[in-house]
Amino acid sequence: MVTPPDVSAGTLPVPGTAALNTYDNANYVRGYIQTWNFTVEQRVKTWIASAGYVGTRAVDPQNNIQMNWSPIGGGTAGEILNQLTGRTASTQLLGTLGSNTYDALQTRAQRRFSGGYQVQLAYTFGKALGYAATPAVSIPQYYRLNRGPQSLDVTQNFEATGIVELPFGRGKRWAQSGIAAKTAGGWQLSTVFSAYSGRPFTATASTATLNSPNSSQFADCISAPHQTGNIFQWYDKSAFAVPASGRFGTCGTGSLRGPGLVNVDLGLDRKFPIRERFELRFRAEMFNAANTPHHVMPGGNASVSSGTFLQATDIANTGREGIDERAVRFTLRLGW
Repeated sequence: MVTPPDVSAGTLPVPGTAALNTYDNANYVRGYIQTWNFTVEQRVKTWIASAGYVGTRAVDPQNNIQMNWSPIGGGTAGEILNQLTGRTASTQLLGTLGSNTYDALQTRAQRRFSGGYQVQLAYTFGKALGYAATPAVSIPQYYRLNRGPQSLDVTQNFEATGIVELPFGRGKRWAQSGIAAKTAGGWQLSTVFSAYSGRPFTATASTATLNSPNSSQFADCISAPHQTGNIFQWYDKSAFAVPASGRFGTCGTGSLRGPGLVNVDLGLDRKFPIRERFELRFRAEMFNAANTPHHVMPGGNASVSSGTFLQATDIANTGREGIDERAVRFTLRLGW
């Protein structure tokens, strides 16, 4: 039988071995977001081109700040709250470490539909810096080590879309009449092309060399990391080492980049008028047309002590069709 807690006092004591997340009402800062942009646009015949600067500042966003931290080498006995009250569990208060920033050059060129085709091109060069919601380093004097590229930071991103009418059927170059025109005419081909650079990750090491509960350890970068492009060894391992005891490793937060992504999707569709009120539309779509694996760097392969260190063998799930192998979809829609 479970004994119910005594709530008569209006508060409940939290066991010292139970993790706790709460607010510090005496030191709570409400953050805010600032965003601005400046864009120049020019029309040239059937094209519209633009280039602009986009900036965002997340001022004092919430972070889970560890109150029960321990100095390097302090172990459990050195935890601040353990020394005060005997509490050994994680104790996080919602606070802030500083601002997160995003700055980008965003460009676009668009050709409106004319002459049987339409094209849109977009390129972004940007940088997102800041602190993770749950910092890896909990020791106040080393808070600066938590700042680095955000987990979703993509330095370069190129996107292209296009729609083109196939040159068959009435008014087109070929098969302008007869059965050939009725069969081959009216088709549209569309495509979406994406190419962007890899997202950041952090090379880590065992916390044994740190002996500081509630803080993570970085690997040592003993030379400039060299990316090999081989998914079985994404970086040359000789540039990394286990750090010496008594200090943090030299590889910074988010200092490495995982594999990028290149992908092409295709679509083919046609409308078939049925009398005056009805219309039948057929569409065929092919996702990841090249059937190219999109790899990512799993967190378990980021530790210098792991046998799979720097292996980028996991498959990214881009949100379509499970593990994102080539997929073909056919749809038929009747409208009236």
